[in-house]
Amino acid sequence: MDDEYIESPVLHDPRCAAFPDLGNVVIAVKTGATEVQRRLPIQMLTSLRCVRNVMVFSDLEEDVAGFHIHDALDMIPSSAMEGNSDFAFYLKQKELKKYGEVEAMMGGVLDPRRPEDLAAWTLDKYKQVHILEKIWDAFPERDWYMMIDADTYLSWSNLLLWLERLPDPSEKSYLGSPARWAEVAFAHGGSGILMSRATVYDFAVTHNGSAASWDKPMHEECCGDYVIGMILKERGIILKESWPTINGENPVTLPFGSTHWCEPSVTMHHVQPNHMSIIANFERSRANQTSPWTFSDFFNAVVRNNLPDELEDWDSLSTDTMEQAESYNACKQRCEQAKECFQFAFDGKRCGLGKSIHLGQRRDQKDNKKWRSGWNKSKIEQWIAKQPPCHPTFPHT
Repeated sequence: MDDEYIESPVLHDPRCAAFPDLGNVVIAVKTGATEVQRRLPIQMLTSLRCVRNVMVFSDLEEDVAGFHIHDALDMIPSSAMEGNSDFAFYLKQKELKKYGEVEAMMGGVLDPRRPEDLAAWTLDKYKQVHILEKIWDAFPERDWYMMIDADTYLSWSNLLLWLERLPDPSEKSYLGSPARWAEVAFAHGGSGILMSRATVYDFAVTHNGSAASWDKPMHEECCGDYVIGMILKERGIILKESWPTINGENPVTLPFGSTHWCEPSVTMHHVQPNHMSIIANFERSRANQTSPWTFSDFFNAVVRNNLPDELEDWDSLSTDTMEQAESYNACKQRCEQAKECFQFAFDGKRCGLGKSIHLGQRRDQKDNKKWRSGWNKSKIEQWIAKQPPCHPTFPHT
């Protein structure tokens, strides 16, 4: 596929002209058959609408909304699946594909080994090592390769501006939002894993067959992104921590404030379809399309004027300080008295104070807890007024 690419139906959108795709970047989207119908179409029409080289990988080969979905697991031999209950879900999906109801019939299936987890989530960990080899085979010798999930919003403009400033892709680079497991710092997959040409070459060519060598051992591991980090670490390729530019938060959970203000944003994770549209509309409406946008830009354009004074049945995600309180008004007073408190949440017994600004999310009454949240908008405005103009810089540049 060296001279071919998967063309988005909106690739020729004139709004993509400010950041033309030269074909030197490959985006791999990881998803699952039980969610692809809900997630992929809006992602392709918003976050990825200007991207030329996109491959979508799942645990079932199919076509969705005009896009071909590749089976990330199709190279795993039956001998590696024998005796491994993780693959029972995979084989059942293939059997049920003909009925066209995989999501309805398999979406709630639980992992027999860990009933608290979905079987689809357990199967997911086998995909990423194979995806790395497959994207190199399809698009060899590109400069940059990025793996994201189907609920990851990727800012194409900010990504390209970042790549212009990063070291030459002939150097081995591995970047992402850090997660840690068993003393290994690895790039969290849902937030996005960015790798240079030299890194993917090392994995897929120099050490060809790395993915197959993990088909059986992966059964005992937690997750595929951890295994990638472990493999690269063993080869001397250490994660360049790139948080919060590569980020696992979304518009309702982002902690706007000292850690998320003048930094440019490249990814957000767990982004719902309606929020994908909101971010895309914000990007399109920017007057200056040639400079990176920051968390403060997004806050001022989307969040600032939509913050309420208070909301019933709402959790503002205020957890920096948690203490007992007699009432909502008592909780509100504590926030007013605390120097760094921007917002608060009361669940009927406990008062949470927040040093950053979150939109938060609906929380229905449960276990005798009834949520009510408030925002101290005067303190928020005072803090914003004190902030100097942003001069955004990308990590590792």
